[in-house]
Amino acid sequence: DGLFDRAIEVAPNSVSARMGKAMLAVDLKGDLSEIDKQLAQIQPAASDAEGMVGRAYLLMLQRKFHDAVAVLRQVPADAGSNEKPKEYLEGALYTFMNDKEHASSAFQRARSILEKAMQEGSDDAYRHMMLGMVLVGLGEKDAAIAEGKRAMQLLPESQDALDGPKMTVTLAQIYAWTGENDAALELLQRSLITPAGV
Repeated sequence: DGLFDRAIEVAPNSVSARMGKAMLAVDLKGDLSEIDKQLAQIQPAASDAEGMVGRAYLLMLQRKFHDAVAVLRQVPADAGSNEKPKEYLEGALYTFMNDKEHASSAFQRARSILEKAMQEGSDDAYRHMMLGMVLVGLGEKDAAIAEGKRAMQLLPESQDALDGPKMTVTLAQIYAWTGENDAALELLQRSLITPAGV
């Protein structure tokens, strides 16, 4: 917490520092009140796509889905990351709002962005994992699990002790969302005793 406070002191308008502080409170204590405190301080410019997507994500954690979608609509269509496209977050929000038509459209756009980036760039673990999450949203269970496993092969815990465990936890999430609960629990139990795990 002190680390984020020092970062905010140095750069009061840093979206990542304020998001980090809010997320730490959620992860450690399940405390959502810190999100409101930090959101009040985040005033991303219209051109600040990262800040606006971050704001939408924090609103999603508070289950303010309509507000989050409204923020995402302000993000330019060509903005965002090829690694974690804003369209994925949009699809998740519409899923939580039980709007299957808009969710499917957003996930399809996210899929196109990710697949194009993978064709043009490297075989990146994060892109495979994100594609797996998108495929879950599209109901493509087997393909989603295959992408999650590919990500773990590309970035195993034995190779990267910090980011490798993130791949494991996200594959567990894919398993859980596709109804493979035993497989999800097995990965989560392993992650509980892994440094940098869940």
